[in-house]
Amino acid sequence: MTIRGSKLAFISLLLYAALALHPIRYGKPWSAFINSWIFDVWRKYFAFTWVNYARLEKGQRYMFFEFPHAIFPMGQFLSASVVRDVFPDDTFCGIGADIVFYFPIYRHIMSWLGTYPATRKNITRILDSGCCCTVLPGGIAEMYLCRSDKEGIYFRKRRNTVKAALQEGAHVVPAFFYGNSRIFSPMGTEGGNQSILSWFSRKMRAAIVFYTGRNYLPVPFRQPLKMCIGAPIHVDRAYPNPTEEQIDELQKKIIDAVTKLYEENRPEWETKELMIT
Repeated sequence: MTIRGSKLAFISLLLYAALALHPIRYGKPWSAFINSWIFDVWRKYFAFTWVNYARLEKGQRYMFFEFPHAIFPMGQFLSASVVRDVFPDDTFCGIGADIVFYFPIYRHIMSWLGTYPATRKNITRILDSGCCCTVLPGGIAEMYLCRSDKEGIYFRKRRNTVKAALQEGAHVVPAFFYGNSRIFSPMGTEGGNQSILSWFSRKMRAAIVFYTGRNYLPVPFRQPLKMCIGAPIHVDRAYPNPTEEQIDELQKKIIDAVTKLYEENRPEWETKELMIT
């Protein structure tokens, strides 16, 4: 290694160490970051488009249920840079898997997007601040449902997320991101959520999955992405202790809404059958 190369490596190490020690400040998205040229480049790369059927009322609480997570939720990531165009009068914050906040740089990027660790208290914290709260109910489990013939969503066992919406009195807005599951090719996920990798990931509370992209590198394929936001599913009031029947009813409405959203708005290139487990 040359002297110059050694200096660059040392500077990189110092930067990484500094970010590792630098505290994260959770809050609203950092406008300078989400409006930067970086997002412009990625939106063009993925030919990012959107359709919106939601009309949000001032003073109401909203939880956006976004599908699918896939190997990486690129659509949701890019949506942070256009949400002010779609909903100019609203601010959005989200929750993400705790594990991502253990990694320097990545955890800072997540915080710049307005993302908090996925805890029940943080959902209340976001909604109480007057922001809309975005969640990816499928989470890590959906990473193992990526298939070439089916679009996999993991939701039927995510009852606590549905329960949270009822407890908060938050209307549920379904959102689907076409193309998310096509930007990478997964390996070793044939068994779905019954695979060894899926079982081990649940035990570790961290995603362990192998995948490839362009030229067999971890570079995403140039796949069009389309965000589709459905009409809100009304929750009439807060239910501090919702019954199982109330959770069942709201969950069914969400499943029906996501299914309708998927079937009626999918692009011509999306030929996968929707599979909700």
